[in-house]
Amino acid sequence: MVLFTTNSCRKNIPSTGIAYAQTPNLPAVPYPYLAKNGVDSNVATLGRVLFYDRRLSANQAVSCGSCHKQSIAFADNVSFSQGYDGRKTLRNTLPIQNINGFRAVDQGGNGMPDLNNQIFLTLFWDGRQKNLSNMVMNPVNNHIEMSMDDMNSLCARLQQTSFYPDLFLKAFGSSTVTKENIAFAIEAFVQCLQSHHSRFDQSISLNGSTPRPLTAQEQLGFNLFTGKYNCNNCHHISNGGYFDQQLNEFANIGLDINYADNGVGSLTGNASDNGVFRVPSLRNVELTAPYMHDGRYQTLGEVIDHYSEGIQPNRNLSFVFRDLSPYVDSTTGIIDTAGFYNGPVFPLQLHVVDSDKQALLAFLKTLTDYDFVTNPMYSDPFVKP
Repeated sequence: MVLFTTNSCRKNIPSTGIAYAQTPNLPAVPYPYLAKNGVDSNVATLGRVLFYDRRLSANQAVSCGSCHKQSIAFADNVSFSQGYDGRKTLRNTLPIQNINGFRAVDQGGNGMPDLNNQIFLTLFWDGRQKNLSNMVMNPVNNHIEMSMDDMNSLCARLQQTSFYPDLFLKAFGSSTVTKENIAFAIEAFVQCLQSHHSRFDQSISLNGSTPRPLTAQEQLGFNLFTGKYNCNNCHHISNGGYFDQQLNEFANIGLDINYADNGVGSLTGNASDNGVFRVPSLRNVELTAPYMHDGRYQTLGEVIDHYSEGIQPNRNLSFVFRDLSPYVDSTTGIIDTAGFYNGPVFPLQLHVVDSDKQALLAFLKTLTDYDFVTNPMYSDPFVKP
């Protein structure tokens, strides 16, 4: 049985300047994930260790946390992340925060997943996954990211450590490492990555709390976001003001006339889906640069500039970004639908003036949750203190 532990395989461990330990540094009493997120604390603790453990990659050089960094809201700070053997991912790393859909632990109390109680989502830039459990294992198995396609070998590798049998015993009542429980534990931890303590959250009175008002400029930015520029059409405000993952929203925002990466179209093969990508969450957006599926924009200012003057006349451009006026009969006011669908595309540029741009930027920065990006419950347990 090959366990991928030779020196030749370990030569690709990146030099980060951070000292790592071979065993995790865990609190004597698990962090209260159950009280905070409704997820069993022992299961979430195991998931946290697995999330940050580089043993889950074929060459033991890459972990889930290598590309999803807590300090930047579990996104990455490069356009394309570095995976197995230095290979680059094909798309920018999405943040993994406020993703709902964790399969509830059954009421029998044995900690096993209830396969009859699942919420199906649309995950990744192209929505190719509908299940959070499958999503968390895709990077582990992906030949570019972690390249661990032999799950039996992975289970054997983890079984031989000094700490995983005990962690699995506490989480699932059995010290045997299984691929199903690996997936379930990582899923549990990802479900706990909930961010709800930004300045914007604090500006809203929830459960009788005293709100902390936005500044005049931040409030203007909020008003522009939800009003004049209608950003809220795609990036919805819901749940008493929380910005949540837009897991079932997709759009073609006119980044290019012809896309090198067709997004959903690459998955479905339908020309009408070319250039369509998932709408990402704006929570902690100040931290998650670079932006877009290919990381082309380095700043939020550049993103606003795109919507202001840069929307391209892609054939599949979402209707919210289209100018209908060229197809409206000036006498009757009726839209020429045949011409609209078959004629040229006219982008509806937003023409954001500089004062509005500064207000929008001020508002977007209120979405940063500093507690979330520093909370030890979500941190790397292998980093030496």
